[in-house]
Amino acid sequence: DGPVQSRIASVQTGFIVQPTYRIVRGHPVVLLYGRLDNGETFLVRDNRMSPYFYVEHEDADRVVELGGRVEESDCTTMAGRPVLRVPLRVPADAPPLRDKLHGSGLPTYEADVRFAMKYLIERGVRGAIEIEGEARPGKRVDWLFDNPELRPVEERSSVPLQTLSIDIETDPRIIHSLSIALYGCGHQEVLLLTPESRGCPKSATPARDERQLLQLFCERVRKLDPAVIVGWNVADFDFDVLVRRAEQLGVPLELGRSRGKTRIRRGQGWRQATQVVIPGRIVLDGPQTLRSSFVTFERMGLDFVGRKVLGEGKISGENDADANKAETILRWFRDAREKFVDYN
Repeated sequence: DGPVQSRIASVQTGFIVQPTYRIVRGHPVVLLYGRLDNGETFLVRDNRMSPYFYVEHEDADRVVELGGRVEESDCTTMAGRPVLRVPLRVPADAPPLRDKLHGSGLPTYEADVRFAMKYLIERGVRGAIEIEGEARPGKRVDWLFDNPELRPVEERSSVPLQTLSIDIETDPRIIHSLSIALYGCGHQEVLLLTPESRGCPKSATPARDERQLLQLFCERVRKLDPAVIVGWNVADFDFDVLVRRAEQLGVPLELGRSRGKTRIRRGQGWRQATQVVIPGRIVLDGPQTLRSSFVTFERMGLDFVGRKVLGEGKISGENDADANKAETILRWFRDAREKFVDYN
């Protein structure tokens, strides 16, 4: 009943949804997005850490010859050998120097650990945290903390993660997006490409062209504010198409809790899966998540897995094995739009 708070102080507890970083004026800033125990969202920004990795003490001269710098360290390898720190300007400097050292037969330590994860490791944080410091209201998060003190909390937070499932439909050549479905956060909706010559079922929201389709999608995601976005092949297909079309049409695909376009991080080799990077949100791909949990099926199509796990599959008998699936979907889009919306 009193005035709106413009700042909060003292100690807050919550959990981190996504750790990442950004380069600001040539220096890395750690960004920790999460949710407080009261349900409000937060962003921690910390510019006090610089990137580094370790090399063995006896390799110091060769490291300098190859372009690195070394600093004293009180750490050792698992075998007890002393190591030196190799300080870096930005995290992106680590891979080329690491590879150069490896090419000369010199081992490195922690050179493959991502910068934001190393920040958490140094502080013993595994997810749940205690934040001590002053905060002010953020633009796409409720509270913004600059350089607070962080401490790990062992108890898991009881605040539920809001989850949003998405799915898109495209033309058979996978060039144009026809619709985008959203389900979760107490909301369900299909955004439907609806040129002037087409009608739009009452169950869908029309978009006059692909630009507006993508813009509506960004607005909905930011408004619903999910912590987790899920989907079936959502990394290798849905977001791959959305990011490509957004770039081609000049639409900033900003879906996150701060400014910044959605990015695709391609996996290096068969062990690393494609990742979708959205500020403040985690994207979980259905097949990737199953495989990482050592759950596999003889076929990994959505219809097959849905029938095995849930006892139900896709509507109207359409299944993953249908040779003309894409043409069927396009025919529904043109001539049976209510059925197309139900399918999506």
